[in-house]
Amino acid sequence: MQELRRIKGLCCLMLSTYPLLAGIQNITDYESNYLFVKHVMEMDTIFPDSTLRSRAITTPILWKICYGIIIFCELLTGILLLIGGIKLIANIKNPVKFRQAKVLVYYGLFLGLAIWFFGFIVIAGEWFASWQSEQWNGTNSAFKICTVIFMTLIFVTQSEQD
Repeated sequence: MQELRRIKGLCCLMLSTYPLLAGIQNITDYESNYLFVKHVMEMDTIFPDSTLRSRAITTPILWKICYGIIIFCELLTGILLLIGGIKLIANIKNPVKFRQAKVLVYYGLFLGLAIWFFGFIVIAGEWFASWQSEQWNGTNSAFKICTVIFMTLIFVTQSEQD
């Protein structure tokens, strides 16, 4: 079904804009989200009596390395989804090539989950207890993008009946 293939490709293209914009914004407005990474890793805004503070990382070079990894992964996620979406659309008439093009999408979606689920919800939210911070808590935003990524993954993995 060509219409379904076209929609899958367009969904991947639309989704690619989020990590691309996030990565570009993190480069062009570096300090804003660098402060987010710093405060989360430093754990300076969590509950004052939290026993989890022993997990804090207070080394600025490690904050920068982590932030660089986040930016790189955001951009790579967006690029994989963009190229994957283009290849899906380019191969809507060829079921075999269309299925092969899904591989880039799968890697892009997996990397997106690695960032927003594992990175922001598991590591930042739970390990660094950012859920305790009123100002530096990104778990709700991360959950929203994870939901979209999971829904896209489920949608794209479904077969298209010819």
